Amino acid sequence: MFLLNSTVSIDKFVPHIVANTFDENGGNSLPENVAQSYIRNSAISFAEKTGMITETIEVPIQCGMTCYPIESRNCETIIGVKSAKLENFESLDCGCNWSWGNVDFTFDDDQLYINPAPTKDDNQVIVLEVIVIPNRDACEVNSQFYDKWFDAIINGALAEIHMMPNRPWSSVSRAEYRRKLFNEDVSRATIRKVLQGKREPLKMRPNYDWTKRRNSQRRW
Repeated sequence: MFLLNSTVSIDKFVPHIVANTFDENGGNSLPENVAQSYIRNSAISFAEKTGMITETIEVPIQCGMTCYPIESRNCETIIGVKSAKLENFESLDCGCNWSWGNVDFTFDDDQLYINPAPTKDDNQVIVLEVIVIPNRDACEVNSQFYDKWFDAIINGALAEIHMMPNRPWSSVSRAEYRRKLFNEDVSRATIRKVLQGKREPLKMRPNYDWTKRRNSQRRW
């Protein structure tokens, strides 16, 4: 069973890239197909660094079967396993290897390996939450990139585009600025993922030291 993520076309990002590579002297701006490539690479880099895009996949366990093909249907590539659950067993931040009792699980090259193989059919299902990144030829990306991290993707793309030599938009200083913004968003997204979107409620209390000092300065 696959739970599909919503996606958006890379074309939605393109106008914002073209606008930042416009030649004021009347020359051509960055070609749209080139812009698409840089946008895609930026989304891939952001997803790899943050691990924020996930997909849930259910894998039925079969007697005697050691290898289970795992495939994303969201035009994405699986790079690791965030969590795995089977009845009372659960592991978080699995990476590519984890164990339950004497049973070892390994995810490698889009395959889940179970060693030793199950010895009976109990209609058991492993629920995997896998970490994914866009494919290298993806025409669409996860909608989170557009809805929540639009500026980050634009900044990541422009950080590389401004480093192109001998172009009207070439600028090391602009590239460094865009890279700084991109890295800040990577850090922000990583922290948000660790906190799982939860934020502590804001608590306000008086600063008694300030109040005392302020009162002592009053003149009646």
